[in-house]
Amino acid sequence: MAVPLLLATALLSACGSGREHEPFGESRTPASLAPRFFPPEGWGWGLIKIGDAPAQRYGVSAPAVDPAAQVLILPGYGETAESWFETVRALNDLGYTTWVLERQGQGGSGRLAGRDLGHAKSFDPDIAATKALLTMIAGSGNDAPIVILAQGAGAPVARLALMRGGRADGLILSAPVNALDGEAFGAAQQGRTLRRFGLGRIRVLGLSGWKRGQLALPSSGLDPTRAASQAAWQTSNPDLRMGGPSYGWDAALLDAVQAAKADPNWRGPPTLDAPAKAAAGQLAPDAERRVWLAAIEAFIAQRIAERQAAQRSPAPHRL
Repeated sequence: MAVPLLLATALLSACGSGREHEPFGESRTPASLAPRFFPPEGWGWGLIKIGDAPAQRYGVSAPAVDPAAQVLILPGYGETAESWFETVRALNDLGYTTWVLERQGQGGSGRLAGRDLGHAKSFDPDIAATKALLTMIAGSGNDAPIVILAQGAGAPVARLALMRGGRADGLILSAPVNALDGEAFGAAQQGRTLRRFGLGRIRVLGLSGWKRGQLALPSSGLDPTRAASQAAWQTSNPDLRMGGPSYGWDAALLDAVQAAKADPNWRGPPTLDAPAKAAAGQLAPDAERRVWLAAIEAFIAQRIAERQAAQRSPAPHRL
């Protein structure tokens, strides 16, 4: 059932400022943070801007040796690049150059609404930014395979970027959002109605803005120390804070999920469903996280072996 228009109008003041926010660059490292959560060695920031959409922040760090693979991480809702630093370090140690592309309206990317409101009119800018970064990675002069690691709502973005011409040698899905049901589907349907009236910025009823020590992503099953590290980044850097999403964001997610399933004949690159019991594999307890990382390493190693075998194969003889 759609939220009545009159009620939606009355709630508009509760959705935060409609003013757009510029992208946020360097973040301040919290004083209480353990070194394993610090920025990786050589970490650098950049921005990608597609058309009139907000600029999206990305970061990258390389291993001390020639990279054996390039990994592009697409975080889930409410996650910042900073929340992936421990995992980026681990991937760097395995010999992979690792990139993290934050979504529009999240992390340090430009935002379409209030500071802590996850809002998007469409996921198309995320898809276009993913394609652009894949092209940039492919043109970096390194012939290593490219693998996308997409978490949560990053999964339909990754699929659509590949369906629309993006190139990658492998796709890893971690706790992917493949469908919406129950309350999430209802909110997305309401969001589609509100979006038509220009009211998509309203935060989903029952969800709150950012609160100290509280994460926007589901906290069930997360390691308390890792979850606290992400909360610390947001406490120290107000521009990274995130509360619940808008109805418009939920509608955009439903659009993307359905579009990613629209072509049943599409066959993408080799795909791994990484074993992630928690909503955020990189923030899981040690035992689960080790299994998750081991599966990712094995999958990427296979893509590296395939690339090396292809490079050793003689060129076909032409008459």
